[in-house]
Amino acid sequence: MSPRFWPGKLPALLKAHMQTKFARIVNFLYGPYFKVVGFFYRIYSANRARVERLKANQTFGAILKGLTVLVLVGWILIWMFASDEDRTRLVDEVRQSIGVSIPGTTPSEPEETTQ
Repeated sequence: MSPRFWPGKLPALLKAHMQTKFARIVNFLYGPYFKVVGFFYRIYSANRARVERLKANQTFGAILKGLTVLVLVGWILIWMFASDEDRTRLVDEVRQSIGVSIPGTTPSEPEETTQ
């Protein structure tokens, strides 16, 4: 019995049907993921555009820079006037919050918190 179609050659209608079926399968499996990513990307890009517009405003840009410098100076003053053990604890908390390992501790060693 000879094949109905030449090997490697499918009729256009069958090929289109297989492509749409494959597209439906891909859309079913990965469609929600791409929709969620697209949702967050649209929010991110809208917020970035809003921030860029605000930074372009001379007055707001100066206020934002001044506020940033004031917060930085405030934390430096807190660190300067803190006692030695509070400084160490503050530095350890900052390192832990940004994911830097604290020297002298091992992962299996439980952390001691003083309150």
